[in-house]
Amino acid sequence: MAGETVTVHVSGLAEAVKALGELEPRVRDRVLRKAVRDACKPFVQAAKGHVPGAGAGYQGKATGLLQRLIGIKMRQKGASGEKMVTAQVGVLGFAASYAHLLELGHRIAPRRKGFWALLGLPGKRDPAAGSVPAHPFLKPAFDAEAEHVVNSLVDTLEAGVAREAAALAT
Repeated sequence: MAGETVTVHVSGLAEAVKALGELEPRVRDRVLRKAVRDACKPFVQAAKGHVPGAGAGYQGKATGLLQRLIGIKMRQKGASGEKMVTAQVGVLGFAASYAHLLELGHRIAPRRKGFWALLGLPGKRDPAAGSVPAHPFLKPAFDAEAEHVVNSLVDTLEAGVAREAAALAT
């Protein structure tokens, strides 16, 4: 996605942030974490839906491992009340170390031929090696869900602030 930009129209964010700032730091952090996680869930579902399977013109082995490993990784930096919350949506863990090859495509590594290959020495390279086309699953999900995720974040923030304000009032 290098060099690409995404424009998303957000309305109501300033009001939600102002209301969020009026809460005490621990409550604010909890509301913000929940809002970010809930807003990213549709993106995760869309990414799982875009993973190539047996019937999607994909020639590889469809085990479902990649689909199971797509998730949300939350991070927080800073002191309480000044925390920056980030959510990374993608393939979690190393079990599906082939995910980037599937998303972006790759060339087929040429194999050595003949007697020299048995000895592990340099030999002839197979010129018939080609490339595997990309089967993207994260980028189409991001393109489809970007605006929905941001608007959902605003709605979830507003609902969380209202819920916490009502809890404080009682």
